[in-house]
Amino acid sequence: KQCYFEITSHLIVHHNLTKIYCLTGIKNTYIASERLSGYIEAMTANGLSVPDKYIFYGDFWTQSAQNLAYDIASGKIEKPQAIVCASDIMAIALTNALTEHNINVPSEIAVTGFDALADSMLNTPSITTYYSQAMLCGTKCVCSLLNIIMNRHIYNKTSSTGHLVLNDSCGCKMSDSEFVKRAVDKYGKKIVIGIDAKDGMVAIEGWEKTSDFTAVE
Repeated sequence: KQCYFEITSHLIVHHNLTKIYCLTGIKNTYIASERLSGYIEAMTANGLSVPDKYIFYGDFWTQSAQNLAYDIASGKIEKPQAIVCASDIMAIALTNALTEHNINVPSEIAVTGFDALADSMLNTPSITTYYSQAMLCGTKCVCSLLNIIMNRHIYNKTSSTGHLVLNDSCGCKMSDSEFVKRAVDKYGKKIVIGIDAKDGMVAIEGWEKTSDFTAVE
């Protein structure tokens, strides 16, 4: 719940957004209810109302997110300023579906996820998400099992709390160098890179600037 409170508060405080929808998980399940509760608490703590029409129940997977994007694009559902999703998978599906319907993320609708999956970092735009305590708990459990099995101390260097991972989808732009680093960390030597060139020089930032490198270097 606290994690979702932080995500929602970030949109309100740092991006001045007020019309924020919540796409949570399956209705009446514990995780979906907790994340929804965090969203509602953040909204009310900042003096914002939460009409029923702001809350949507999904399945933590792609279809519910794609359906929501279609309903927004078709005008069936009023366009919000932002949507907080209860999983990265839903956030990625929602972002990509909105883009397909010519709705820009984040300039028209900001989107956030949850879980800090590697795919969320490599999506275009990259997804603002949350590295949760559940993932940290899993790491600690493995270290504890190794301590028992090997009868020695396995150092656990993970933080005791989760944290926001800020990326493009909320408007906190990730730099190209950060994107490349994450891609290299995940795919290593399995990467093919193409470049843009202008007047023989490598062009960057959507052709707006040229670098000091020639296209054949």
